[in-house]
Amino acid sequence: RPVLADLSLDVRPGETYALLGANGAGKTTTMKILLGLIRADSGEATIAGVSVEDARARARLGYLPEHPYFFPHLTGEEIVRYYGRLSGLGRAEAARRADRLLARVRLSKAARGRIRTYSKGMLQRLGFAQALVASPDLLILDEPLSGLDPVGRREMRDLLAELKTNGTTILLTSHILEDVERVCDRAGFLADGKIRAEVEAEGKTWIEVLAEGLDPETIRAGDLVADRIVREGEGILIAFGSERDLPRVRSEVCSRGGRIVGVTKRRESLEDLFVENVLSRPGGRDAD
Repeated sequence: RPVLADLSLDVRPGETYALLGANGAGKTTTMKILLGLIRADSGEATIAGVSVEDARARARLGYLPEHPYFFPHLTGEEIVRYYGRLSGLGRAEAARRADRLLARVRLSKAARGRIRTYSKGMLQRLGFAQALVASPDLLILDEPLSGLDPVGRREMRDLLAELKTNGTTILLTSHILEDVERVCDRAGFLADGKIRAEVEAEGKTWIEVLAEGLDPETIRAGDLVADRIVREGEGILIAFGSERDLPRVRSEVCSRGGRIVGVTKRRESLEDLFVENVLSRPGGRDAD
């Protein structure tokens, strides 16, 4: 079966977007299409309106794969300079950016050490540095916080926040949903080859109003727009997404002869939404 089918994905300029899904859902495949490493059988992929098959699109992006590999006999300093030169930087500018970025990811002391001596966390930090050396407009990160200790995760989250503030667009995948909630604006759930839902990365909050003295059909007959109107015991439950709508709901209930007996604010975490949109689907859970 196709890995991706009818996939439609739009990452807005300047936002940090998480592509979420079970193992084998096609997240890395999507990234490789955007990188021009593999070609889709049909459809179109563009970066800032330029086809990903055009070298001008690839020149605008930086990439950190899930398992970065670097020549082990080189030093961290040499590898970042090397990628800078591949990106078209002059020798002096590549060296300047390498020094700055290695300091930013806290690898200055290890900059002249052979990469074969680096830990997993150090390799991940080095991956960030090489992905940023060309000052990309779009950053594509596959499990960017994997292998980092808690301090390292916090430091790289801070770096992502800094990049967002500076206008960098970021597309990432991660199974660490806590980190996604902290650094991302939106998240899309990939299942069965397509985006099944898109949500605010901080999760979903809604208001539930419990009212008595009227039935669901009475409320539905009015102008009230709600996500859910159902019978709840002797009354009805009205659920909607914004506190700003609460005065309108109160007015509608009272005007139709009912009375409100309870108001509850609920939050559905990103993990809850992941389970709902990915793992609860047939075949949604793959083996690790």
